[in-house]
Amino acid sequence: MLMVCEPTTQKKLSQASRTLELLEVGPRTTIELFAVGPRPAAYVRQLRLMGYIIHSEITGKVATYSLLGQVEMVEVTDAMQSRYYETEHWKRTRRSRLDFDACACRLCGSAHELQVHHWRYDLFAEQLCDLLTVCRTCHLQLHSYENVHCHFPRYVLPEIAERLY
Repeated sequence: MLMVCEPTTQKKLSQASRTLELLEVGPRTTIELFAVGPRPAAYVRQLRLMGYIIHSEITGKVATYSLLGQVEMVEVTDAMQSRYYETEHWKRTRRSRLDFDACACRLCGSAHELQVHHWRYDLFAEQLCDLLTVCRTCHLQLHSYENVHCHFPRYVLPEIAERLY
């Protein structure tokens, strides 16, 4: 499945691919993975999101990573993401969070252009504590912060993908 990514994501994916090649040969330390790029843990995290099972062990200041296998994952398309927000499950979950927050932005108190922000994505199994009612302006501001890295998943299990078709 071909997916168009922004340049930063493309770079991260190619570096994750090179990391995977190294891990397929055998266990690699953080120091060995630095040859791929400056943030090996980020590439390992990307591989885990893609369904690779990677064991990590930390000894002192050095982490060792081993490839254990792979779980089949499906790459999420824009259409699949749109369908998720149209499901009855999401509509009920969204309504529950809005009601919980008395239909007001938890950051500024506004009752206009309300949206529900995900702190963590667990498709079809969200908990109210993983969501937050915010107005459109506060939602955009939340996503502008560098330390907020919550985005719709790029890969999902086949069972989740089936529910989105």
